[in-house]
Amino acid sequence: MDALRSLVRDWRFLLLHLLNQTIQQVDDPPVRLCVKLFDMEVEPMRLAKLTLCGFKSFADKTEIVFDQPVTGIVGPNGCGKSNVVDAIKWVLGEQSAKSLRGGAMMDVIFNGSSARKPSGMASVTLHFENPLNP
Repeated sequence: MDALRSLVRDWRFLLLHLLNQTIQQVDDPPVRLCVKLFDMEVEPMRLAKLTLCGFKSFADKTEIVFDQPVTGIVGPNGCGKSNVVDAIKWVLGEQSAKSLRGGAMMDVIFNGSSARKPSGMASVTLHFENPLNP
């Protein structure tokens, strides 16, 4: 049950904070969000692309492009859905290996397989864009 709560919390974090999607009624006017940061108004950014290389099950360079609003990631068991959430948490500064579903921080680096050698490093890049000011 704790794993399910953690997964729901991770997805809510991913969907609400990083993708910055606002749920609105059809008749509602568009909402313009602004955030105060160091006495400046900063317009929200949206996650446009996620690039992974050597992170957990993503041995090769992989780009996930978010062209349109994403409501979920689906796939068969073991395909790496949860690793996408772990990658976003890791690049944002998560330092707890337990929170990243590992025993040690070395577990985030691709550990190899019967057909591939282990990777020596892992990299994750978040690409943001401002949809209001292209």
